[in-house]
Amino acid sequence: MRAPHALAASLALWACSDVTLTERGDEPTGGGPGGEPEARVEPLLIDFGELPVAEADPDRLSVTRPVVIHNDGSATLLVRDISMEEDDPAFSVGSVSLPSVPSEGSLTLEVTFNPTAAGPVTDALRIDTSDPVSALWVVELEGVGVGGR
Repeated sequence: MRAPHALAASLALWACSDVTLTERGDEPTGGGPGGEPEARVEPLLIDFGELPVAEADPDRLSVTRPVVIHNDGSATLLVRDISMEEDDPAFSVGSVSLPSVPSEGSLTLEVTFNPTAAGPVTDALRIDTSDPVSALWVVELEGVGVGGR
């Protein structure tokens, strides 16, 4: 059980801030009582595995995986920017305007791996949101191009 003075301090912090206290009272989670968005992105790592490069298999298929942006808060979440960190042409994100995600809603992005050369490839998908606690989310991307030169 939490000491009475620590509980009072936690309640005072909650009353004066825009963060919601967890059961332990020490981790902010966003989406506070003032009606704020609360972003959650999953997965945070996508391993696309091995895929033939164009030279080795002209009829190859690319691999696409979903990335889901959730809004667990009580206000609309704005997606301010979606970009690739390294801008490697092996990875792409499906056509997306900068959307908003309603309270308790979600948005699915399609991330595609289409290697252009043999060897390991890494990049990161950056998602910038209006979440006041955790605005920036990074999804690590990795895959391996096989065959080719």
